[in-house]
Amino acid sequence: MIYRSVNFYLLLLFIIVTFLSLLGIVSFSSLDIAAYACLFWGISLFYSSYLKQYQVGIAISSVLFLTGSVLFVFTRFEIINFEKVLIPSALIVFGLSLLIAILLTKLNSVAAISSILSLFAGIWLLLSRGTATVDLYLSALMVLVKSYWIVLLFFALIIFLLTDNFKKRNDDQG
Repeated sequence: MIYRSVNFYLLLLFIIVTFLSLLGIVSFSSLDIAAYACLFWGISLFYSSYLKQYQVGIAISSVLFLTGSVLFVFTRFEIINFEKVLIPSALIVFGLSLLIAILLTKLNSVAAISSILSLFAGIWLLLSRGTATVDLYLSALMVLVKSYWIVLLFFALIIFLLTDNFKKRNDDQG
């Protein structure tokens, strides 16, 4: 039996879904397919990069996952004045990705400063341009959780595998 990576099976799955969508058998838009592809490839790459403590891989996988999250939001909600949200979202995705990579691997002062500045700029731009309220945010969050459950389940599985791996590593060292 030939071992194939998770990425191979994810690619195969998304090719099949895209083909079925083009034939009209399933109803996924291209943005839906791109969102799910980014989400799942981000999680898959994160898992392998984290086990190897590969900082660039963690940052790239975080960018993929967070980009998929943003695309997922764009598919679920009609965004008025899209251009006002795009740049702040990109800054926040970049800043969070760097922050995640820094927190999970060794500290890099240049990346830390870039992360903080990017996050601050993205949040400031969102707050200065937006008109969101807490009620609007909470209702949107509930819609996303209901739509996002499969990704959350997959993410929980990855966390379980990481925890199990750490537990085995600690048992082997102890």
